[in-house]
Amino acid sequence: MPTQISWEEAHTQAMKILATLSVEEKVKLVSGKRWPLSQDVVGFIDANNAVPEFKGLVIQDAPTGIRFALGTSAFSSSINVASTWDKELMLKHGMAIGEEAHGKGVNIWLGPCVNMARSPLGGRIWEAQGADPYLSGVSAALQIKGVQSNGVISTVKHFILNDQEFMRTKQNSIIDDRTLREIYMKPFQMAVDADVGAIMTSYNKVLGEWAGQSKFVITELLKTEIGFKGIVMTDWWAVNQETSKGDVSLIANSGLDMVMPGDESYADLRSVWGNGRLVGLVESGKVPLDRLNDMVTRVLTVWIKAGQNDGKFPERDLGASRKRNVQSNHKSVIREVGAASSVLLKNDGSLPLGKTIRSIAVIGTDAAPPANGVYGDASKKQGEFFSDHGCVDGTVAQGWGSGTTHFPYIIAPVDGIKVCTEANDIQLIASLTNSVEEGKIAAKNADIAIVFVYANAGEGYIEYGETIEGDRTSLNLWSGGNELVLAVANVKKTVVVIHAPGAVNLPWRNHENVVGIIFAGFPGQETGNSIAD
Repeated sequence: MPTQISWEEAHTQAMKILATLSVEEKVKLVSGKRWPLSQDVVGFIDANNAVPEFKGLVIQDAPTGIRFALGTSAFSSSINVASTWDKELMLKHGMAIGEEAHGKGVNIWLGPCVNMARSPLGGRIWEAQGADPYLSGVSAALQIKGVQSNGVISTVKHFILNDQEFMRTKQNSIIDDRTLREIYMKPFQMAVDADVGAIMTSYNKVLGEWAGQSKFVITELLKTEIGFKGIVMTDWWAVNQETSKGDVSLIANSGLDMVMPGDESYADLRSVWGNGRLVGLVESGKVPLDRLNDMVTRVLTVWIKAGQNDGKFPERDLGASRKRNVQSNHKSVIREVGAASSVLLKNDGSLPLGKTIRSIAVIGTDAAPPANGVYGDASKKQGEFFSDHGCVDGTVAQGWGSGTTHFPYIIAPVDGIKVCTEANDIQLIASLTNSVEEGKIAAKNADIAIVFVYANAGEGYIEYGETIEGDRTSLNLWSGGNELVLAVANVKKTVVVIHAPGAVNLPWRNHENVVGIIFAGFPGQETGNSIAD
């Protein structure tokens, strides 16, 4: 791994490089290049001939691993990582993701997320660390340390108050000073204390100003009050000529350091400071040269501090045609996190299952492997990409959106349990549908039933099934889950396993035959083994 140095040493080296650059060369270092690689890279800063060691920055999502990549792992969701309450596992999770990011040539990894689970309906709460600011900060800080130990730059997001998907690009978050600082800023402060290299701003307005171009948010809160020394970048297309009302100097002068995804080929309002615009603003004095120098110095400092200037950082290996395998033995970490993060909501003494149990019924579509393969879309051939897991096919182990990754495989719950039943000479009876009648028949023929139910959520650019713009519209289980549990519990003692992004309604929780309830979150590729453990 690259040798990493202190902020002070890196800053000194960055200043020496800065002194050699023209305005045009400086602007190139802070201007994203629009999805240049058939969308297998979500963000990119181009190589710069003025800095020969600088081969560009590949910027890639995020919380469950490496997006748009094959030969990588599908990690447990961040809410699962935090739910372990295990610092060692939080660090190991980050180290494993960092190893894969480094192996795939990802310079900047767009995680972790620390937005608060202000509402259990929030579409992206599974990407973050939960509703407790301190736990969120501890979990994120250790993940950051793990990722960055591999010479990969981590990006904590979204600063700030971006806690729902509904109207996320239109809403104005109004908040008092104490709540802002004690709840919402706390995990960001802890991430900065952990030396995070980059911070992403949010889509929403904060107290009437767009977060990505707010001097109050970026310069006063983030850079001055929190003391952040690294790169401040936008979320994708969060600021533009429209948000700045045609005066993009406001964006640069807010303290922002990097616009994503970039300007090249844009001729519409999404263009920000590319196509010579920022150069002209600096030359006219509307954006002070010191402001541009601060942007560039931060980018170079973080790049140098991570040790990426040694010329040895791997070339990118992303997209369907690039299959460098970087999984190592990370499946063991994923399995361990999945098991440790399972929350026991009810147990009348039936768990763990006793030796008198000689037959088990496993019931529900959520226990099944994906019928259409790990990419989960019958309209695509195996190995092709589809829209960020915006579907449900078999067991649910991730939500959807930019925080997802492709599964190299998935151990379905029925398969994980089958390994245990075969090893202990226990009969397994499977009903892998949500048919009430089939579930009842399976349960009647077993000593105990395990019913798998689910809900799902994701990012707002995908509308799916029972949600609107990513956020759930209710806390009910999907696909008749409540009816299935009640029907099975009416005929047999039942353990219920829930895969969901957050809280769900449990109208059957006090049923005398519901003897156990496990909330399993979104455990990733080892979901079946984790629940069996």
